[in-house]
Amino acid sequence: GGAGDVGQVFSYVELLQNDPQPAFTLLYLLGDGLHRTRSSLALADPGARMQPFYVAAVNAVQSFTLLEPGRVEALRLLGVSPYTFASIGDLLLLQVASGQSEAIQSAALGALGRFDDPRIAPAVTQRCRALTPRLRSDALTVLLARSDRVAAVIAGLESGLLLRADLTFAQVSYLRTQRDPAISARARQLFGPVPVRRPEVVKLFQ
Repeated sequence: GGAGDVGQVFSYVELLQNDPQPAFTLLYLLGDGLHRTRSSLALADPGARMQPFYVAAVNAVQSFTLLEPGRVEALRLLGVSPYTFASIGDLLLLQVASGQSEAIQSAALGALGRFDDPRIAPAVTQRCRALTPRLRSDALTVLLARSDRVAAVIAGLESGLLLRADLTFAQVSYLRTQRDPAISARARQLFGPVPVRRPEVVKLFQ
């Protein structure tokens, strides 16, 4: 996909001005694709043709008249939009642990996970205890997707903000085998040494 293809998508999206949900979906898919090629909607749209749709997405997230699927698509779009965490992070965090539906909260967590900002890990960690099990799983996926958030996860586990039971076996293994020896030592303190043939040990204790 070259610049011409992107321009065609923009032209098509502009025809959807009165139907925001498919516009949000198309722009999200384009932004996600650009992200994978180390580009972005901001770079692909120097003239900011799509800015009205990002503004519409912000408004959609805050709208109680728009049906849930449209708000979910708006949240997904904001994660790949040219907005920074400084400008929309609070709006995204407001959707988490908010009593909103799981779909809304999950989309907000996914959008947050796309930003690179040191405030995200502590903010998500603090909200984890108020989430359903499925959303706690989404939150941990976000927290462990970037290596610079691992220390916040360990701190959350140590303080009880995060529950060990919510981590998958793979996530525990990932924490135990961190390159940073201080982090891996703290993980082994939390989870014990790398397990060997656990079932027999469990039988002994029974």
